[in-house]
Amino acid sequence: MFSDVVPQEEKPGDGSLGSPPVDFPLILSEICRRDDMLKRTTFSLIAFLLVASVLQASKEEKDAKKLDKELKKISLTAAVLDGRRVVNRVMAQQLSVSRKQLVNERRKTGFVYGQLFGAHEVGQLGGMKFDQVAQLMNGGHSLLELSDQHNVDLKQILADAKSLNKKIDRELNRVANGEEDEQADDSADSYDPSDDSLTADTSGFTPAQVAQANNQVRSRGAAFGQGGPAGQGRTGGMGSERGLGGGIGAGASGGGRGRH
Repeated sequence: MFSDVVPQEEKPGDGSLGSPPVDFPLILSEICRRDDMLKRTTFSLIAFLLVASVLQASKEEKDAKKLDKELKKISLTAAVLDGRRVVNRVMAQQLSVSRKQLVNERRKTGFVYGQLFGAHEVGQLGGMKFDQVAQLMNGGHSLLELSDQHNVDLKQILADAKSLNKKIDRELNRVANGEEDEQADDSADSYDPSDDSLTADTSGFTPAQVAQANNQVRSRGAAFGQGGPAGQGRTGGMGSERGLGGGIGAGASGGGRGRH
């Protein structure tokens, strides 16, 4: 009934169900091509990250220098007795602490006022206690290092320092213009200027810088009819070119606690 059917051998590539031949050279070529693309993409990504990192570091360095300048303005203003009274009062208001607390912290740490403000800012913005920040700073850590380690925005500290300097200038003008009764303010705040003095307040400056600060105090006082030498009564303070003082670097230079 059935004729004998001899099955024929299926040949690959002739439309039958057999598997096509594997083109190994083509596969290897494709692998090499993709590997080369991956290498180029990886290299480009690494190069981009390196450039971004360098630019970010450069930007932070610039911000750090600007902050150092602002903190040094604060410190030199406070190198003069009348300026120190104003710096203490205005800084206490901005940080929402008592004037006496700032005095006690300075005597404990040896910080000039610029360093003191920087330490408070890092503490508040980084969720740290002041004593912890002060210990790290006196141990050799800079404000820039602490800001990086605790994700503190250096630009925010810079903005706050600029704001403080503007407030200090305005208050110095008010004092020189006779619009502020400093003795009454000191009494109300339990602030004694003679207790708020460290060797470091002036030891970090050259005699020329301290002399410039004193001259600016006298000039401002004379301009408003107040006159008188620096450090004696309500003679005003210093202008916008207040020069240098302890800034963003680590620790308290001078570190002394003597009185002037």
